[in-house]
Amino acid sequence: MNIVDEELRDEDVASIRRFFQAMGKLASYFKGKLQIIVLDHAGPNVWGELDAVTLVEEWRGDEYLVP
Repeated sequence: MNIVDEELRDEDVASIRRFFQAMGKLASYFKGKLQIIVLDHAGPNVWGELDAVTLVEEWRGDEYLVP
């Protein structure tokens, strides 16, 4: 990976993290009365340690959302 690719990846991660932060704030605002389901390949390195963001299931490898 070259410097440009690395910078673009960092920007992508930051952008997706902001999206998860916004969803977490929205879920917190509604105090459990709002459920947000996200189907994305972002891992805990992106959304980890954010308020109201929880991994329920990870569909990778032999684990499929739709068999």
